[in-house]
Amino acid sequence: MLNKSLQNLGMDYVDLYIYHMWDWNTPVYDILDGLNRMVKAGKARFIGISNCYAWQLAKANALAEGEGFAQFVSVQGHYNLIFRKEEREMAMLCAEDNIAMTPYSALAKGIVMEAYSPVAHGEAMKNPAIAETAKKYGVSVPQLCIRYDIQLGMIVLPKTANPAHMLTNIENMTQSDLQNLLGSGDVTVTLSIK
Repeated sequence: MLNKSLQNLGMDYVDLYIYHMWDWNTPVYDILDGLNRMVKAGKARFIGISNCYAWQLAKANALAEGEGFAQFVSVQGHYNLIFRKEEREMAMLCAEDNIAMTPYSALAKGIVMEAYSPVAHGEAMKNPAIAETAKKYGVSVPQLCIRYDIQLGMIVLPKTANPAHMLTNIENMTQSDLQNLLGSGDVTVTLSIK
């Protein structure tokens, strides 16, 4: 499958190959062995995984380290300003083991804003703390949600062709405002904010 993708893209390798989802039917060793072969062959520089639990990621990377295989350097999970369950275990594991978090739902389609709708109707739009903070910075609620993830050290890939929008997505908010937003979700945790 990777060979065909590389051929279609006209590339010799990808920087990051993301294994989409934990496979309950295949032994972890076999998965890691196959991914490691892609890295050794120079077809992928690094590997990541999507949609797994923290214990699965820790187990897989421990096995990979013991076998001398490539380890997962990123995890792509469902995370945003409203849905923050990844903070319970995954965020701490990633911080401890220097694993990049790349949330796939920074704007929470259907929660922060409805997909393909010109009017946002999601939960973040109804949250007074989020709306007030966005107003304070002169940005939209979706832009603030993107900033939130970026400022927590996550890698966010918002879609935009407008360079001005890209710049407003990465400007920082104060630590005080960030702490207020951390308390606005359904999960309250303490994170180290740089």
